[in-house]
Amino acid sequence: MEKANCITGRKKKQESVKRVSGKQYVTCKNKSVDEKIPPKDKVSCKCYYQCKALSPEVKTTLFRQFYETDEATQGTFLMGILQVGNIRRRRHGSYDHPENSKRQVSVYYTVPNGSGKHVQVCQQTFREIFCITKKRLENLVKKKKLGYSTYTDLRKNNRRNIKYTEEHSHLIHEHINSFPRSERHYCRKKSTKEYLSPDLNINRLYRAFIQKYPKTNISSKHYRKIFKKDFPHLSFKHPRQDTCKTCDLLNCKVKSGENGAKMKLELHHRKVESALSYMKHDHTISQQVNSETCTIFIDLQQVLFVPTLTHSDMFYMRQLSCYNFCVHVGDTSSAYMCIWHEGIASRGGNEIISCLLKVINSGITSKKNLCIWCDNCTGQNKNRMMIFLFIFMVSVGLFDSVEQKFLISGHSYLPCDRDFAHIEKRKKVTRALVPDDLCKMIREARHDNKFNVVSMELENFLNIQRACDALINTTKLNIKKASWIKIESSNPAVVQIRDTFNEMEAWKRINVLKKRQKIGRCKENRVESHF
Repeated sequence: MEKANCITGRKKKQESVKRVSGKQYVTCKNKSVDEKIPPKDKVSCKCYYQCKALSPEVKTTLFRQFYETDEATQGTFLMGILQVGNIRRRRHGSYDHPENSKRQVSVYYTVPNGSGKHVQVCQQTFREIFCITKKRLENLVKKKKLGYSTYTDLRKNNRRNIKYTEEHSHLIHEHINSFPRSERHYCRKKSTKEYLSPDLNINRLYRAFIQKYPKTNISSKHYRKIFKKDFPHLSFKHPRQDTCKTCDLLNCKVKSGENGAKMKLELHHRKVESALSYMKHDHTISQQVNSETCTIFIDLQQVLFVPTLTHSDMFYMRQLSCYNFCVHVGDTSSAYMCIWHEGIASRGGNEIISCLLKVINSGITSKKNLCIWCDNCTGQNKNRMMIFLFIFMVSVGLFDSVEQKFLISGHSYLPCDRDFAHIEKRKKVTRALVPDDLCKMIREARHDNKFNVVSMELENFLNIQRACDALINTTKLNIKKASWIKIESSNPAVVQIRDTFNEMEAWKRINVLKKRQKIGRCKENRVESHF
């Protein structure tokens, strides 16, 4: 497929005519080239040839007549006034024998003087009169040395003009349609976008086409043209690997004709769109000037391994696992990356809450309401330790209310994912040997609004689970089905919970404090280090 900014077709021919006639033109790469300038009246060289004998009128006439002809005539004329002869006198060079010298002939440049005679000039004056480049002159001299007396442009008229018919197009269509495709499943609306295998590309398709039809004369350029023109909704970009298991199951049931499966799939997609619209709304509200709510997004990146070496022995050795927990602040679009490795701590609920508490204590906001969006990972984001953290924060007056909202599993499109994409892109061109190299890589992953890297040490990880066991009981909450959790400072012990984002649904209010426990104990509780 040709680039959009390239000049082709009739426009290209028009610019080629301008180039030959010495006028200003535009190259095929859309670059402008100035017109040829007539020779100056004053001689610029200091040679002993007859350059000064040429009058300005003669030089201007030669220049004008030269650019009134076509390219072949120009080349033939210049080759006619070039003279190639034997070397009169050799100078001592870095060779032992004359045959080893690069210079085997002498070139004499002559031009008409307007009186019917030719006078010899230097190369500089010769180029100034006809305003030609050194490269063009060298090519003409090379042809002259080979014995050519006329100029022929060998760059043109060497294309095969194959006329393709409808049968050729039908053959290509039939071949492309023979490959299996997959549809996108995340969109509830009907989409025409389809995907071929990620292991394929147009070159591989064409090679398979040639193997199947070895006697065909269809070029790869024509095959690519048909693919781009007639299959605009076909791509090699494979759908996301972390597909939604509910979508996959219901799609199978719909195809098998099970009753009610289509309605369930529709309802599932409505829940997905509802959650995403609520997240977008919260993000917009938090960015308003008078907003009292800070919206943050949290997520854990996939494991980063060090050292990132590529020699074959590394495939048989165990690498160090490093973890990166992202806290994306929606108010300022800034991101905090908490980094640690498996030698310091694991990646469970204690570690996630310790990172979140450290970032919040760093002063990311002065607002009194906090809204947290995350995925449905039970072991990290959706557990009683997280609820204890919220109770603690509202009971000590850090926030008036804390809300936690969960996206639908398999459809969790968080701003953290875009932050991780910057890191993955930087990772491809950076070699990290130790965890400190990862920290440096993450800092440099984005030029504007750089990531704030927080190196988590051993003493930063707290044992939240021990405090949970002593103070709260969340068995009645049924957290696994929750979509919305809210805790307010007016009654921190009561957890308000909803299973959907429907405003009509009543809040379930459950006191999670254990018997004979008071909310004051949460304030006084000293959370010890996990280790």
